[in-house]
Amino acid sequence: MSLGGGNIPVGGPEAGKVSQEARLFDFVARHYRVLAFAVLALAAFNLTYRLGLESVEEWDESLYATTAWEMLRSGQPVATTFGGELDYYNSKPPLNVWLLAASFAVFGVNLVSMRVVSATSAWLTVLVLQVWTRRVFGPTVSLLSTLVLATTFGFLHLHSGRSGNPDALMTLLILLRP
Repeated sequence: MSLGGGNIPVGGPEAGKVSQEARLFDFVARHYRVLAFAVLALAAFNLTYRLGLESVEEWDESLYATTAWEMLRSGQPVATTFGGELDYYNSKPPLNVWLLAASFAVFGVNLVSMRVVSATSAWLTVLVLQVWTRRVFGPTVSLLSTLVLATTFGFLHLHSGRSGNPDALMTLLILLRP
């Protein structure tokens, strides 16, 4: 038996009988593109539905947004500030702040533009995981693993895909690491 549903039938000793698992693996292999697209569409829906209507509830999401807005307004791309003062507390590398400032510059300062970097990064994480797991483990594992990720509350909401925090971006960058 292969994890991805190879050509070996799984099941009992009866000759010619194909097990339910083998039929499932065969179905997934034959319809992989449609099923993969459905998982990606579900991830996109879960990441974007009412994205601009949810209030900012995490303090660090507002911190990143304020810092990015100040960076955009001041034109100072090196040092992060908060309330016009150098922000020693938030002395992390500024990649997320740069991306948020760019999003604000392109889409305006609003909730969607604050979260679009994270939502896009989370969706790309699902896509990259789908491609990698299909190549390594086969289509069945690929679809199951990405379906779980695309519906996991922690990945979608807690400091990740639907917030202005850098966690989804960092997850994507870690997954892309060779």
